[in-house]
Amino acid sequence: MEREEALIQAVRLRPVLMTTVSTFVGMLPIVLETAIGLERMSPLASAAGLGLLVGTIMTMVATPALYSCLDDVQTSWRSIWERR
Repeated sequence: MEREEALIQAVRLRPVLMTTVSTFVGMLPIVLETAIGLERMSPLASAAGLGLLVGTIMTMVATPALYSCLDDVQTSWRSIWERR
């Protein structure tokens, strides 16, 4: 299996997005301070929601991109090392 195909198959878009969206939507009443009695928890919910969104972006974009870059570096080093 080629690297690009493996990266595309490794990122399971639907389950990750479904989990993220449902959790974030569940937190919206607390974030928007419409939940009665939980107004003081709004900053915590905002931080958790933002962290969830950042974590999802890291999972879907940054991790595969970093893996691809590191694989390119490994391939370059291997070709340099084999020439010696």
